[in-house]
Amino acid sequence: MYPTNLDLAAAFDAMGIEYVFRPFEGGHDLTQERLQYSLAFLDQKMNDPAAVEDRATAARSVLRLDPSQPSPVYASTAIRFLAPAGGRATLRIIGTDGRLLETVLDGSVSAGDHTVLWRPRNLPAGVYFCELASGGLRVTQKLVVNR
Repeated sequence: MYPTNLDLAAAFDAMGIEYVFRPFEGGHDLTQERLQYSLAFLDQKMNDPAAVEDRATAARSVLRLDPSQPSPVYASTAIRFLAPAGGRATLRIIGTDGRLLETVLDGSVSAGDHTVLWRPRNLPAGVYFCELASGGLRVTQKLVVNR
């Protein structure tokens, strides 16, 4: 694992990502020095309410497409997504060959959570992809249609 960790550190350096890398001599025995660093790290992350809030804020700022419910899809499914900012959004059904099969939504949406009901009327049973695009971002989820 050590050579892999060195490669990861080199990649972080190349990308300008800040990190702390502390190589230790020996195997995986839990020395007092390692335990000290590990506990200090966990204490810092677990007791910092701002760290939790930062993650919550970050989650609200990311385009999100939830897995369809129910799955597999029979007659219809609820497609839920989060648009972090208002603006144009497109929701498309795409075949495994990359072909556009249906545009479910193409229009303006407000910032926040949305639900669209989709009925796979003309599609046979199979695997498809649901693609959401908004604000220059794009996310995809697998859809399984069963009859």
